[in-house]
Amino acid sequence: MTEPPVPVLPRWRGKAGPLSLVAGRGREKQLLEDVLPTRHPGVPSPAVVLVEGFAGFGRTTLLRWAAAAAEERGARVLTARCSTTESGFPYGVVAQLLAPLTRLAPEVTTLLRSPADAPRPMNWPCRELLVEAARHPLLLVVDDAQWADDPSLTLLARLFRQLRDVPVTVLVSATPSVGPRSLSQRLGLDVVHRGRDSADHPSRTDHLLRLGPLSSEAVAEVLVAHGWPAPVDPAPAAEVTRRCRGNPAVLVAALASWGEEASEGVGAATALGPHLAAALTRWAARMVEGLPDEARALLRSCALAAGELDTRQLIRLAGLGVPVGTRALALLTGMGLVGTGDRPSPVCPEVAGQALGELTATEREELHARAADICYQGGVRDSLVAEMLLAAPSFRPPWAVEVLRTGATERRLTGPTRSLMRSMENALARTADLEERIGLHIELGLAARSTDPVVCQRHFDMAYELCGTDPALALCRLRAADQLTLLQGPDALSDAVVGHPSRGVPPRHGHPWCGPSDPGTDGLPPGAAVDALPDAARAGLRAWRLAVSGAERDRVVELARHGLRDTTSPAGVTLYTPTLAAASALLLTGDEHGARDVVLGVGALIDESLYVGESAAALHGLLLRAWGYHLLGLPEQTVTDLRAAAELGSTMACHPRLMPLVVAVRSTVLRLDGLLPAAEQALSVDPVGAGEGGLSTSFFLYARAEVRAADGRPREALADFVRCGQGLTGHGWNNPVLLPWRARAAALAGTLNDHAFAVALSSETHRLELLWAPSTASAPYGDRSSGTVPLTPAETRVATLAGEGLSNRLVAERLSISPRTVELHLTRAYRKLGISGRAELPVALALPRRENEGDDRVA
Repeated sequence: MTEPPVPVLPRWRGKAGPLSLVAGRGREKQLLEDVLPTRHPGVPSPAVVLVEGFAGFGRTTLLRWAAAAAEERGARVLTARCSTTESGFPYGVVAQLLAPLTRLAPEVTTLLRSPADAPRPMNWPCRELLVEAARHPLLLVVDDAQWADDPSLTLLARLFRQLRDVPVTVLVSATPSVGPRSLSQRLGLDVVHRGRDSADHPSRTDHLLRLGPLSSEAVAEVLVAHGWPAPVDPAPAAEVTRRCRGNPAVLVAALASWGEEASEGVGAATALGPHLAAALTRWAARMVEGLPDEARALLRSCALAAGELDTRQLIRLAGLGVPVGTRALALLTGMGLVGTGDRPSPVCPEVAGQALGELTATEREELHARAADICYQGGVRDSLVAEMLLAAPSFRPPWAVEVLRTGATERRLTGPTRSLMRSMENALARTADLEERIGLHIELGLAARSTDPVVCQRHFDMAYELCGTDPALALCRLRAADQLTLLQGPDALSDAVVGHPSRGVPPRHGHPWCGPSDPGTDGLPPGAAVDALPDAARAGLRAWRLAVSGAERDRVVELARHGLRDTTSPAGVTLYTPTLAAASALLLTGDEHGARDVVLGVGALIDESLYVGESAAALHGLLLRAWGYHLLGLPEQTVTDLRAAAELGSTMACHPRLMPLVVAVRSTVLRLDGLLPAAEQALSVDPVGAGEGGLSTSFFLYARAEVRAADGRPREALADFVRCGQGLTGHGWNNPVLLPWRARAAALAGTLNDHAFAVALSSETHRLELLWAPSTASAPYGDRSSGTVPLTPAETRVATLAGEGLSNRLVAERLSISPRTVELHLTRAYRKLGISGRAELPVALALPRRENEGDDRVA
């Protein structure tokens, strides 16, 4: 019978590594110094130290340092280093420990050559080690014990039980255990954390050292060991710690490659950055390269899922069975490549990049397609599923379009959507379903709104056109029309009022807010998309149409109040145009009570639109509230809102039709701040080229006329006022309240001795004001002392919760609205109920007060 060959086992070198590799490990070094064996007289105290840490955190280096220190103290050092290749050799670790004892060479050879099923002696290795310890202090070092063979671990556990008052110290290093039984349990160790009061074992003391990432203070020690001037500033140390992720192996490798570029301060940390990134990438590549195929497949699944899938889903994505996948996950976790928990993911982007970088294009697409299917079935957020669909263009399941649309909605609030736009464009080219095409056009328009408003308009136009006059698609049509109005500003709504087809809306099916019939009538035509709107929204739109013409002021007040008071959006969709139209109509009455209502009502719209990322709606709301503050005689609040609108407009990609209005607001703010040159510089664009001569252009010309008048150029200012008036009257704006250009032009004409023109302008102003004046028979607007005006559903919900004792913050959380919106609803409710504050709500609403609410109640 042929004898089995003696395996060639790698020897573990006992030479200590560079000093910098153990820098920053002062606490750990102190513990090892306390337990190392020595020849000094005294009662020997055997000890076992288990050192746990992930790869690159310095386990091996720390053990080498301890071995060198023990040799300097006169101790005998026996070492063994485990690996995956030798985990199948029984007693391989024991053979490495006993190999330096030459007298035991025959026994060691026999031990390794005996068949696997042959009985093997268990007592003599322990006996020989104890005999060696009796001659002189002994240090046993076992590195990477997680790969040790089971027989060797069994023998070591027996040896630990037999340690009695002999100068033996055992150092065992391993990665943190993730299996059902930890290494300390398999070795029978009663480990305690260093830093706690250790309970002495009857015969020995056991310790557990866990090597975590280096702190910034420890990194500073490593930097000093590599020649940085001491002390190291905390800021550079913290930056280096962040970039190397506290991994000492990465840090030392980066410092070694840095070479002669060393310098002091934050600049040095910045210069070290590329070296740290390269070292971290090399570390990740080295760790991934040695993985078995199963572990590599599972690591790719973890990298792709990005913490969104649980363990079973990841194993399924990797195409593994549960037992194999569980072992592979234990390997990855033990090597520190993925984190622990129910949804493991790579510890750093470098590891994820290495795992996915070795795939071919076809393999990558197949993996993304499988991941998209598993993620969709697992209820993962749609934005992640949409990203996976983007990487798998040939994979088009039935649910792809809906996921892409929902994913785009999520990403609009969190980040850029350019990649999702490409995926939705691909889906648009593949689908023939009408509703899916409309939804994709709307989502593409919303995604392009922040980067290319012209492309955004094109998609909304297509969505509006595809809706046609089908009543089943009325909500989609209204949503597209609402976005077009917000995108283009007051020009879009003005076109609907005076009968001009919007330049942004195809005229085949009429204007979205008016339909195909004559828009000049008071009633909205039957069959239009607005039939799907609530009564309050229809009232707001009617009020706007009447207010523009400058007639029937009392009717405008009644309709606009209704439009502001009640809900203006149908179920399932949020529309801003009806509310903005009602607020604008109420401000055009010039009434102080109406301005107060607008300030309160539009405040909620501003808060909610900013919260959901509707910047255009917030911009229009800020301008209307500034106008309301102006009518109330509050200049500070007016300028504050104008400044906020100017800042918001500067961050938006504005449509050409809206740009003149944004420029006019910016110039007005500068003029009110006394910066006339800057105000005129802001108006240096061509208004007609930018806004095509619409209503926004009239605002632009009015702002430029005010700047020129303040700068002492009355003739140029008069020309701009006249051009502004021509634009307004040409678009059917006869309301004397908006932009009082006639009064300003008449004053300038008088200073220029053109009295005939001044008189003509004044006479026309007086005539229009008489037409727009309130009826003497009408009830005084704002008489609400009786408290008979009904509350809206939203006001009722807020007032009921407040009356039950909840604070504004808790009411906001309960209803998923902002605290500012709660305040506005309560203010309107107080006025309608004829009460002065929160304390009167229970009586006014006939509510019982809640008892024992603690912090929920308002003091």
